Amino acid sequence: MNEKIWENHLKYLSGGYQLKGECIPLFNHLEKALKFMQSCNIDSENKLFLDVGCNNDYLKNYIKSEWNGIDFCKKNKDEDKNYIEGDIHSLPYPDKFYDIVFSSHALEHTLAPIIVLAEIKRVLKDDGDIIIALPIYPYFIDPDHNYLLTSGGWEHIFVILKLEIIKKQEINGTVEYHLKKCKI
Repeated sequence: MNEKIWENHLKYLSGGYQLKGECIPLFNHLEKALKFMQSCNIDSENKLFLDVGCNNDYLKNYIKSEWNGIDFCKKNKDEDKNYIEGDIHSLPYPDKFYDIVFSSHALEHTLAPIIVLAEIKRVLKDDGDIIIALPIYPYFIDPDHNYLLTSGGWEHIFVILKLEIIKKQEINGTVEYHLKKCKI
């Protein structure tokens, strides 16, 4: 392992990600993704919102819609019926159910991100919005990442799944996308 990779790994283990010499808190990516969603002028009021790979119910207090979250390991052990433990490779929701699907720094931890994205597309209404935030290679070195792609690699997956990029923002080793289903 080269010295720079090792340095980034140590920063990660100490509680922050190393990004071009700057260490940021682990939850900063959620705030960045929310600001990106706001910049896309997505109105979440009175809409069904799914947070895929939510980690906890942090976003519930920051959106105007009915929040639902799913993660493989429920961090908050309260009895919130809108926050469930489950496999994001097989979302337990009906087809075309959600208006907005949000996922921040979760896909890179999955076994098969293309399957998770296909599930996200399946549960999204035809005119719905997807907000995805991801770390990109070579900025994030994290032993928990199963997939670390360039933005071009993620975009290739979007093309395969017929997801249209409406807006893209790449900054400090992360990329955020506003996606919609392609109209066929």
